[in-house]
Amino acid sequence: MFNLKKLRQTRLELGFKQSYISHLTGIPQSTISRIEKGERSPTIKEVSQIIQVLNIKPIDLIE
Repeated sequence: MFNLKKLRQTRLELGFKQSYISHLTGIPQSTISRIEKGERSPTIKEVSQIIQVLNIKPIDLIE
């Protein structure tokens, strides 16, 4: 199972804002926020887009 809190942690470590991720991926900032809070499950495509921007591998999100 994906640990979506790691997305937020990695994003913050890199100094990226949600709006920056949104700009690069086309995913609405509100959706990124809901994904990070665990309020919404991301699609595989969304996870793929976000981890590309964060330059991490899917295995890095596995609990």
